[in-house]
Amino acid sequence: MKIFNYVTEDTFDSYMLNIIINKQKFISQLMSGKTPARTCEDVDEMVLNYSEMQSLATGDPRIKEKIELDGEVARLRILESEHFNNKYRLEDFIVNGEKRKIALENQLSVCQADKAFADKNKLPPDTFAVELGGKTYTERKEAAPILQKYILNTMVSGEQQKIGKYCGFDISVKRETSSFGSGNGIPVLFLQQGKNIQHSAELSLDSDIGSITRMENILKLGIDKMIKETENQLDQLNKDLQEAKKTKDIPFEFTDELEAKAARLEQLNVELNKPDEVVMIDEDEEKDNSDLDEYLDRDKSKHMPRR
Repeated sequence: MKIFNYVTEDTFDSYMLNIIINKQKFISQLMSGKTPARTCEDVDEMVLNYSEMQSLATGDPRIKEKIELDGEVARLRILESEHFNNKYRLEDFIVNGEKRKIALENQLSVCQADKAFADKNKLPPDTFAVELGGKTYTERKEAAPILQKYILNTMVSGEQQKIGKYCGFDISVKRETSSFGSGNGIPVLFLQQGKNIQHSAELSLDSDIGSITRMENILKLGIDKMIKETENQLDQLNKDLQEAKKTKDIPFEFTDELEAKAARLEQLNVELNKPDEVVMIDEDEEKDNSDLDEYLDRDKSKHMPRR
């Protein structure tokens, strides 16, 4: 089966097809989920008045121009709406971005202070010392099972517990929910200096020494990693803010075109909706003309030859 579509030039078909095109564009936008405009008028309400029908039937080129301008002005209105919506989004991004920038700067400052504190309290090479439950352990193999005991306790209770000190940082352990939201959770160890940021590492229930190693790596690698990540986030945020401020002030590029076409469309609507002049016939004049015609017909019959 094949479907053929036929269109007649300079007829009502062009207007009807324009309505179908508008419908399809609207439906396609909704189906794609990327429509810039979230509201629109029902295209079924776009009907011709009698003046427009007459113009179309007589091949008036203005009706074709009107149909084209209807589509162009609607398209430009959508672009204008999206332009201002994007401007408002950028303004919100700038406000929230400035707040985020302050938070990142504070985080960077605290991390740098923690790094300086860790370097100041760093243990000599090939030495180890940790305080757990008020007792200091200088051997990893002695401290490992004690730390593991606290880990198991917090896995049962689910509450964060402060259990000791390492290089001047408070040690606490807590059970956190896994990213998949299933299972019994994950044990996490925190090192914190005063009320500063908590530097954390996930622990393992299978390895005593492994948990000690991860605790040590927080100060060896973790703080440096957080400083680097924070610096990268700040750099990217500053670039995004600079670009947003620059883009926010760019005017709508089709303003002149939209104003010109909207003005022309309004002019066409006025011209096409203007009522035609109606010739009024006086009843008395019409009666006199009728009597005259009757007299002429009667006089004409008198002078016709007889056969």
